[in-house]
Amino acid sequence: MQLNGLVLIGGKSSRMGIDKSQIAYHGKAHRCYLSEQLLAVGCEQVYWSCSKTDVDTPATYPIIRDQYEAVGPIAAVLAAFELNRLAAYFILGCDYPLIDESTLKQLINARNTAKQATIFQHPESRYLEPLLAIYEPSAFAAIRVAFESGQKSLRKILNELEVQIVIPNQPNKLVNANTPAQRDATLRDLEILRSSSFED
Repeated sequence: MQLNGLVLIGGKSSRMGIDKSQIAYHGKAHRCYLSEQLLAVGCEQVYWSCSKTDVDTPATYPIIRDQYEAVGPIAAVLAAFELNRLAAYFILGCDYPLIDESTLKQLINARNTAKQATIFQHPESRYLEPLLAIYEPSAFAAIRVAFESGQKSLRKILNELEVQIVIPNQPNKLVNANTPAQRDATLRDLEILRSSSFED
């Protein structure tokens, strides 16, 4: 079964104040970095998901536009499956600055195509990570029904689906950066890590 990647770049980034997908944590715009990581772990095609009204997005990767406004990431998932209902999608949000190939590989290696989704669960909070998950085609109908009944939270919908839960080997890689303070702290940590690696 075809596995595509979908990088979510259509958020408002209201807390960050700038486009989170453009922050260069790894020497390039994060959306480009994440797209390359998804291709490296075996996604056949990577798309960028953006809002219905965003008309200025550069087409470095094929664009899938939301068909609904102001409903959150669920619009991206629905739009992706409307494009291809036979493919699975590795959904990846742009607010994970430390995601790397090994983390993505762990999820792919644990993928259970008999379930509707394979998803990371944070070991401490026990929260599912709906924007760091593989959604199988079998999930589409259930997500669509939930959305049409008024449910817009992917996390709540996932709690009702048959999912393969994966506990990350490195939970720190699932950290979010949604504010300037979190961004700056992450950039400092990455710089320290690079300096340490260079000295070694």
